[in-house]
Amino acid sequence: MTVTIAPDSTAPFLPGTDAVDPLLPVEQMARALQEALAQHQIRATVRTVVRIEPALEIALATAQDAMLFAFLVLAHLSDVQAAALRLRTVWGDAGIEAPDVRATESGVDIGDISAADAARLWRFLGGDQQAGDVPLDSYEAIHDLTDRLRPLLAAAAGGFIDAIAKPVCADCADSRPDRIALGRATASQALLLADAIRVDSIRGQPS
Repeated sequence: MTVTIAPDSTAPFLPGTDAVDPLLPVEQMARALQEALAQHQIRATVRTVVRIEPALEIALATAQDAMLFAFLVLAHLSDVQAAALRLRTVWGDAGIEAPDVRATESGVDIGDISAADAARLWRFLGGDQQAGDVPLDSYEAIHDLTDRLRPLLAAAAGGFIDAIAKPVCADCADSRPDRIALGRATASQALLLADAIRVDSIRGQPS
């Protein structure tokens, strides 16, 4: 198994994290990371690769090494990274695909979800359970769902999270579904959104 990470993602794995120089040459970071992995009994080869920007490619020797590396990564997640992972996992378990959820320096970017998943999210967050199927068959319907979802997001997260309708146009109808773009959350907001779905899932998923 091979994974690629940005050089600035190595600090949590390296000894003396606070002393890591962000301007350290990438090649030196690669050597330091390989030594750090070896200290955790993880067999891997780390090398520098350049695509758009320099990165570190980690080739893990076996499936066991990949598992140990995964455990190491999970043990060193920041609060924002942990919140992003929890949100993506809980939503996925509830049938809401949010592949664009990611941690950034300033919070958790949630990203696009399909209009169908947005309707499912709307029900999980308290939308009218007796309203029948949510209409998703027009430009106006996608905007209406977005307007109804926005206050429920704020109520569940304890603060504003933007939602922007992205209905398909005539030229892209065959290439993607209608979408709703969800904005940035703080780590605590992301955890509240995950917990809101989890609580509702325990009670019984919306129809």
